[in-house]
Amino acid sequence: MNFEIRDKKLLLDMIQASIDYYIETGSKQELIFAKVPSDIIDRNFQHIFKEKGIEPRVNDAWINAFPIGHSSMAGHNHIGEVWVYYLSTPENCGEIILVDQNKTITPQEGDLIVVPKGENHKVTENKSQDYRISLAMELIY
Repeated sequence: MNFEIRDKKLLLDMIQASIDYYIETGSKQELIFAKVPSDIIDRNFQHIFKEKGIEPRVNDAWINAFPIGHSSMAGHNHIGEVWVYYLSTPENCGEIILVDQNKTITPQEGDLIVVPKGENHKVTENKSQDYRISLAMELIY
């Protein structure tokens, strides 16, 4: 599914503030993230929840900024279903691999990818010159 969210600029500003902080402090943080308030999730995704006929509880929501060279190849899973919305996907920024399904997805800006509950997944290396930025939320229902 591909669509534009209302609060894209707000979310990008939030993660940029985190990126700026790590740069200013000289932190060697590889993956930069920021927590996302539940009202932003409700405002931008409630219509999709209703469309799908679900009433999830948002267990957690965060923005990821993957810098050049970063990956998450160790693989992991979550106790709930994870929805990943891509805010910025520069060329060669990596792919998401759904290990259990043996499926590789190259995300595009505006894509919403659903990772099933318990699905092992990982992200390949960002080979672009910019951040790959996504909003992720873990849903329990």
